[in-house]
Amino acid sequence: MRRVRLLLALAVALAVGLIAAPSASAAIPGSYTFTTFQGVPYKLLSGNSHLIIPATGATDDALFTLSRARSGAFHLPFRLNVYGTSYGQVRVSSNGNLQFGVGTGGSAAFTNDPLPSTDFSGPTLMPFWDDLYMVPSDTSHFFREGIYTQTSGTAPHRTFVISWQGHAFSSESYFVLAQAVFKEGSSTIRFRYGTPDNQTGFAPSETIGAQANGTWTQIAFDPPPPGLVPTGTQFTLIHH
Repeated sequence: MRRVRLLLALAVALAVGLIAAPSASAAIPGSYTFTTFQGVPYKLLSGNSHLIIPATGATDDALFTLSRARSGAFHLPFRLNVYGTSYGQVRVSSNGNLQFGVGTGGSAAFTNDPLPSTDFSGPTLMPFWDDLYMVPSDTSHFFREGIYTQTSGTAPHRTFVISWQGHAFSSESYFVLAQAVFKEGSSTIRFRYGTPDNQTGFAPSETIGAQANGTWTQIAFDPPPPGLVPTGTQFTLIHH
């Protein structure tokens, strides 16, 4: 009899709306798992038509906006699916991360943390979060420094690449070549690397991973030598 009364009370509560469904703000964004591949080709990008930082001078601790509404190198060719949400705008940090849902805000934090980090208020991807420095006019390296974007393929099967090509703020001899690769209509994201994180005389110090709303996937944080990223590494992040 007690069980019958409880069930009747529950039915009444539902009928008059005393028990509410979870709000949209309580939605869980899911999580990413990752798979590691080696020997993946890394294509260097160049050309001012692909460059999103100033072509002259140095870029340090800066944020740049890519969106569907903008043109040239700042144009998003399609919406990016991150943590189960489709975004038409992203803030790109010169320190190797992408921030979503932050409008014209965001963080240019250069001191990387283990995840989850309180530096970021929205969903964030970190292909290589570290203190980076870029001078596109510097011709002393085997690559041109900068942050570049490139779209390839035809709709609805296009690929969009954001490429960080620079060096550590503390040493011009520590090169960083890292990319985030997005496929149109897909929630799978790929991080690719053209240089190792462990270089002669310099121990790895980066954070690699993703975080959003109480969930995170940490691939690396200050990994000890020999590091986690040989040249040709790809981390494939799959959303669940």
